Amino acid sequence: MSQPVGILTFHNGPNYGAFMQAWHLREAVKKLGVEAFAINYLHSTHVEHNKQSRPITNLSSLKHWIHWRAKRAPFRGIADSLCRDPFTTDTAKVPWTSYRGILVGSDVVLDFQNPDFGRDPAYFGALPEQSQTPFATYAASCGKADVEADLPDFVHGLKRFTALGVRDRTTHRLVSRATARDATLVVDPTWLGDDPPPRVKKRPKQPYVVVYGASVGDVLGPALSAYCKKRGLLLVSAAARCRWADLKLRSLHPFDWVDLIRGAEATVISGLHGTLYSIKYGKPFILVNNESTNQKVRLALEKTGQGFRLFERSSLNSEVLGLLEKGGGQIPEVPAHWIQESKAFLEASLSFTDSRNESQEQ
Repeated sequence: MSQPVGILTFHNGPNYGAFMQAWHLREAVKKLGVEAFAINYLHSTHVEHNKQSRPITNLSSLKHWIHWRAKRAPFRGIADSLCRDPFTTDTAKVPWTSYRGILVGSDVVLDFQNPDFGRDPAYFGALPEQSQTPFATYAASCGKADVEADLPDFVHGLKRFTALGVRDRTTHRLVSRATARDATLVVDPTWLGDDPPPRVKKRPKQPYVVVYGASVGDVLGPALSAYCKKRGLLLVSAAARCRWADLKLRSLHPFDWVDLIRGAEATVISGLHGTLYSIKYGKPFILVNNESTNQKVRLALEKTGQGFRLFERSSLNSEVLGLLEKGGGQIPEVPAHWIQESKAFLEASLSFTDSRNESQEQ
């Protein structure tokens, strides 16, 4: 039996987009006839960051703790369903050589500056124990990292990667600086295939608008509530804090979260995957700018002609709500040619190299 491909990503955390992109990348590789597993590893610092531990000192911190605990509950154990091996934070215990190659992606795995992720050389193939295994990336991102800053030595581990697929232009620049090569801009894995059915149907029976990840504020919040009431729509918050919501869903399995967006009339969102799923399912949306995802989402907006839906929080008002109507601007559509090009890149990247020595010389 041939060796499987290992997918090195941020699969193990209470984040809908992170889980769904890991799930989709594994499924996309399997559809190409190659067995694949997520590598069950995360840096110890990243594990602690995912716990979001805060002391309960007042009512606000108590509400945050309750919200976070409810959101985390459906994620318990589901990451293991993507994996073959037990979880570890020790790179020496990861069976790197048991994989025919390692595919790094598609989260902010190349953020070499964020201390919350441990500034981890493992995602750059820069550890001695990884040297005998070929590496490639698919839709990797460097997040908010300053790619014009001095690059740590481990970032140059990208030089030995046999294929470099990224999902934003900032990461394209990082690859260029670190390797003197051009990366390929590919779609996020969540656009590569169909989504699974929900585990538990959480969709309301009446038409609804979803708020996810967006702080709508005291100006847009009441206006959004009034907009929904006027049109007979429920306002539903999907693991988001929105006191104007008619229905607050705090505990959602990732498959149920996807289905909630799939069934919505429109969405009010911030962040990358709320945007990607709104586009995937052709939903009119309003995107509230978020510093942590600003550069990651711009390429998708550009490729789909949806940049007019992006707003700074300070400019949100009732006038933008017309964008939630089906006639409120071009309806989102995923570019089919970009998906096909990305699938072709992924298939080519899985060949890695027949010679591991050749991989190290690049």
